[in-house]
Amino acid sequence: YIKKIIFTGGKAEGKEFSESFVAKKYAESHGVNSKDIFIEEKSKITQENLKFAKEIMIENNFSKALLISDPLHMKRAVLIAKDANINVHTSPTQTSQYKSTNKKLTFLMRESFFYITYQIYRIFYWKFKDCIIFRKLKNKKNVPNIGTFSSLWSTPL
Repeated sequence: YIKKIIFTGGKAEGKEFSESFVAKKYAESHGVNSKDIFIEEKSKITQENLKFAKEIMIENNFSKALLISDPLHMKRAVLIAKDANINVHTSPTQTSQYKSTNKKLTFLMRESFFYITYQIYRIFYWKFKDCIIFRKLKNKKNVPNIGTFSSLWSTPL
């Protein structure tokens, strides 16, 4: 079973609270002890969700994680988690925020696009990761990343 929870997700433009803060409050309202919940509120994309969750995992000696996300998003989220060297197991949600067939197809097309784009990013990253120019670009704050919201549930060693 899950002993600790890491909710990820920053504050969307025009919103009062971050996605992770709202998720934490929801979990607490359903009986989860606040000391068992970690949140990160900086991420805007999947890569950042997993990067910041991994930092929390390292700080708290968590060795593995159960990744919970929309089934249509899971394939890309798992790939990004594995690239971040997170020992991840999956549990796709049984429901989705995308109810209609049209919304599901739109999201599936979007996820497919981002999955393919991430695969291309990976090819260039591994090919050029030691290149000085690439390292300089990687460290710039305005270089775009790819992704969407994910939640990461984690267990300690």
